[in-house]
Amino acid sequence: MVVYAALYSRPDPKASYMKGELMLTTVMGALVIMLGLICWIGQTLVVVAPDVAVKLGVGEPEEEIDRSMYLFERYSQGIMDILLTWMLPAAALMMLL
Repeated sequence: MVVYAALYSRPDPKASYMKGELMLTTVMGALVIMLGLICWIGQTLVVVAPDVAVKLGVGEPEEEIDRSMYLFERYSQGIMDILLTWMLPAAALMMLL
């Protein structure tokens, strides 16, 4: 019965620890939004503009790796990463709302 009460009891919203928890959630949400956008923009650059990505240090030059591996990483894996990494900033935004 004590476990049930501990799991399903609502905390007092005016409690001091709730303010710290809200601040932590806000900071973590902002951090995940920034890092998620960096990841998504970097991966988009690798697929769309590989020369710019190499200059920024995000991608590898085509001359350094095998041609088939380069094409696989750029198109197959890169496009899937673009399609999946948008969820990082979106999830953080929902965490803040």
